[in-house]
Amino acid sequence: MRCCYCNQRECACGNIQYFKRNYTNDKGLTGPAGQTGATGATGATGVTGTTGPTGTTGPTGTTGLTGLTGATGSTGVTGPPLSSAYGKVEVFFEQTVGNLQNVLFTNSSVVAFTENVTFNNVDGFIIQIPGVYNVSATISLSASQLGPVYFNVEIPGVDRLVGTHYGPTAGPQVIVSGITRFLPAGAVIRLLNFSGRPINIGENNGAFTTARLSIFKIN
Repeated sequence: MRCCYCNQRECACGNIQYFKRNYTNDKGLTGPAGQTGATGATGATGVTGTTGPTGTTGPTGTTGLTGLTGATGSTGVTGPPLSSAYGKVEVFFEQTVGNLQNVLFTNSSVVAFTENVTFNNVDGFIIQIPGVYNVSATISLSASQLGPVYFNVEIPGVDRLVGTHYGPTAGPQVIVSGITRFLPAGAVIRLLNFSGRPINIGENNGAFTTARLSIFKIN
């Protein structure tokens, strides 16, 4: 900076006091800060950072409402019948069955159903289709009948199978007997008294089944 009188950087005119007073005074105090300027425009979005680790699974929410029932599906293929041959017959009144004689299914007998098995209207069924059959029978003894008692599922020409044995006790009892085996066409299925003496079965009132014979083909 030059002197305004002598135009020298180092004053030579004796007006040094004027020089200092006007040009070399000490720096004053810093003034107060001005008001903050308006916010500038937002800069461009930076690069997305890497994905952080998955957080822990939150608690299970409440179950939503049940949805509407869907449409009914198409009907499946009809399966094979349970049995291609079967039958059942019952008698309800008292009778005396002689030794080595068959239970009679006559008079009050009821044939519940038959299919490919013939009821001979007397004492049993005749097999029409050969195969493996299940044969079952129940016999209700008279109240006064004493044991021992044997009744068999009889298949003449094929087999005689011993039924349930009962001891010498009086009173109504039920014998259950049955077999499962191959039976040829033409075989006759009957119930045979094999006790060595006549046996009384059933009661006069006809309220209960005296004897029942059932058969059905399983293979």
